[in-house]
Amino acid sequence: MVSEERRSAPLSPLALKASAGAALKIPVVKVKNLPRALGDLKERGLWVYGLDVGGEKTPGALDFRRPLVLVVGSEGEGMRRLVREACDELFRIPIRPEAESLNASVALGIALYQAGLARGVG
Repeated sequence: MVSEERRSAPLSPLALKASAGAALKIPVVKVKNLPRALGDLKERGLWVYGLDVGGEKTPGALDFRRPLVLVVGSEGEGMRRLVREACDELFRIPIRPEAESLNASVALGIALYQAGLARGVG
């Protein structure tokens, strides 16, 4: 997992508890500039998908089998403009019109599940 040093929440004891231990098994890398770090990952052959309510595609239209990075913005504000522009594609989780949006962790969970299905896990 990659997060920015100044713009991300710390990995607190409450966050560790909520992750049911998974946060201890995933390496966390802090970077100074997320758009630059995403550019570096793209140069290494990773595809960058950004979860965004304005995304035109849905998870079923994406290739989750390729080496990829999933980017999730903050709740309420979403991704910053430069982070959004660093993504190769933006996608959204379709929901009913009367629901405003999904919690960021729920949206990421859905995206990870879709990636797992595409890779034969699950």
